[in-house]
Amino acid sequence: MIVGEAPGRIEDEKGRPFAGPSGVLLWRELERVGIDKRSVFAANAVSCFPARTPTEDEVYACRGNLYTQAWICKPKFILALGRTANSSLGNLDLALGRATMGQICGQWYDLGWFKYDPCRVMPTYHPAAILRNGKYMRAWRTDLRAFAEKAVSG
Repeated sequence: MIVGEAPGRIEDEKGRPFAGPSGVLLWRELERVGIDKRSVFAANAVSCFPARTPTEDEVYACRGNLYTQAWICKPKFILALGRTANSSLGNLDLALGRATMGQICGQWYDLGWFKYDPCRVMPTYHPAAILRNGKYMRAWRTDLRAFAEKAVSG
């Protein structure tokens, strides 16, 4: 499973996550590391198009929808893209400002609310951040390779 922030304008029009420029980059890079997009369930922390970074209240309001999607697809691994996705999944160090994205990228953690179905989460940068600032590309590709190694081997 992949969790992003919120739909952009193109995603909102098409009705599916990662259909715009960020998605083009994401699916291309995942294919490079051996992950077929047809084998991945993609979702967002916030379900509607806010045209800005979602507020904490918006993330909280949509959390039930995200958790229901995760419960239905029962992922063993989640790639959480960016600050909003990681905070929505319960990464408290990030949510409370005790860590930065750079500090948590590539570091696996257990999804605490998946008590009976163990799930591991890997935080990494959102592809929109890569498009805005290419300096994150090398670290992002390293994270995607590590995610693929774990997710594909099970």
